Amino acid sequence: MPFWADAEGSILGPMVKVLLNRELCDGSADCVTACPYDCIEMVGRYPLVHEDRCTQCGACARVCPREALYVERPKRRRRDSPAMETTVGR
Repeated sequence: MPFWADAEGSILGPMVKVLLNRELCDGSADCVTACPYDCIEMVGRYPLVHEDRCTQCGACARVCPREALYVERPKRRRRDSPAMETTVGR
């Protein structure tokens, strides 16, 4: 999985993130059953994605009937900026 890292190589965080638009969410919980990693649970009428277990596979976003869940991919930063892209484990 690609991560953002600073110039010294310290990991700043994943490059992708699953986000929820609460205004679109209908509380169907389709995303909970679709997640192959069991990292989504319903809290009240909204899904909560446990980022520590999420692999950002997008299964939840693909089944969301109202497209309330989506995978955000940040814009790539220039190599001379304070943070740059790296891949862990390659």
